[in-house]
Amino acid sequence: MNYKKIQHQSEYVRNIFREIEPIKWEAKHYGIELIIQTGHLADIILRQSHKLNKYSELENTNIISDEISDILLNLYSISIEKNIDINSYISDYSLSNSVDPLRHTALLSGYISEITLYLFEEDDSTRALDDMLEKCFKLTIDLIEHFDVNIETAFSKMVNESEVFVKKNKI
Repeated sequence: MNYKKIQHQSEYVRNIFREIEPIKWEAKHYGIELIIQTGHLADIILRQSHKLNKYSELENTNIISDEISDILLNLYSISIEKNIDINSYISDYSLSNSVDPLRHTALLSGYISEITLYLFEEDDSTRALDDMLEKCFKLTIDLIEHFDVNIETAFSKMVNESEVFVKKNKI
C-alpha cells in the first residue's frame, strides 16, 4: 500500500474543499469529521449480517471502503495540520493476527474521541497526539486488510467524487 500517495491525495482533497468551505478547517474540525465517519463505519459493520440489512454484500463492501477512505483522509488531515509524520509509524507495521471488526471500530472510535477532545484543549504538545494517531492508523490498516479493501482504488474514487462535488458547489 502506498501511504505516501494516499497522504498526497489527502492534501489535494483538503485543498480543493477549501474552495467551498466557509471557514478554514483546523485539526479539531477533522476530529469531529472522524467521529462522524467512524460512526458510519460502525453502523454498517454492526448491521452487515443483520437480516434487515438493506444492502447487498457488495454494497456493504463498497460502503466500508468509502468510510475507511474518509477515516484515512481525516487522520492524515490531522497529522498534516499538526506536522506529524505518521508514515514513519506505519511503514513497518505488521498486522494484528486476529481482527474483530466491531471491536476494532469501537477502539478506533474511542481513540478518535480522545484525539478530538485533545485538539479542542489547544495543547501544543503533540506527543500524546502522536501515540493516539499511530493507534488509529494501525487499527484502520487492520480493518483495510480484514475487509480486503483496495484502499488505493477507494481513495482515488473519493478524490474523483470530491472534485465533482466541489465543482458542482462552487459559489
